[in-house]
Amino acid sequence: ITKSFIESTEIGTTAFVTLKKIRDVQVLLLGGVKSPGIYTISGGSNPIFALNAAGGISERGSFRKIDHRRDGEIVQTIDLYDIFVFGKYNMKHQMRSGDVIFVHPPQIQIPISGGIYNPSIYELNQSQSLGDLVSYAGGFKEGFYGFNTVSIKRASLENSSQVDVQLKDISSFKM
Repeated sequence: ITKSFIESTEIGTTAFVTLKKIRDVQVLLLGGVKSPGIYTISGGSNPIFALNAAGGISERGSFRKIDHRRDGEIVQTIDLYDIFVFGKYNMKHQMRSGDVIFVHPPQIQIPISGGIYNPSIYELNQSQSLGDLVSYAGGFKEGFYGFNTVSIKRASLENSSQVDVQLKDISSFKM
């Protein structure tokens, strides 16, 4: 019996519905998580809570492409950089029993250091630029803004090279 049914059949009454207990749900975490498996979590939890229950993202997992699947369909694809770097938290769907969280392998991983606020190794998508990488690293430090170029070192098994990119071109320079 729902609140709207009671209010429509019993004229002049107002119904109040409360939730006495949230039942636990079982979800499956696969791919690049530290401890893949089936986890029982509180109903109403979100995918981040489920990832935390599995120990987080492993070295073999992507922070940029995490699928939340339900009944074989992708409910949402999560990019944790939106949360960690930009503070955009929009988990639209709560976990239900039978849901699957699949953490894809990492894509392009590029280290950045010197002249930026947060030196680290960041993961980029195929279409992203040097400007995106600098943005993820917190931008340039104040002391960097006298320089006109950014040096990029590229290395492969056969050779290595260095490319200098003008600051005005970093948003169009593909990594």
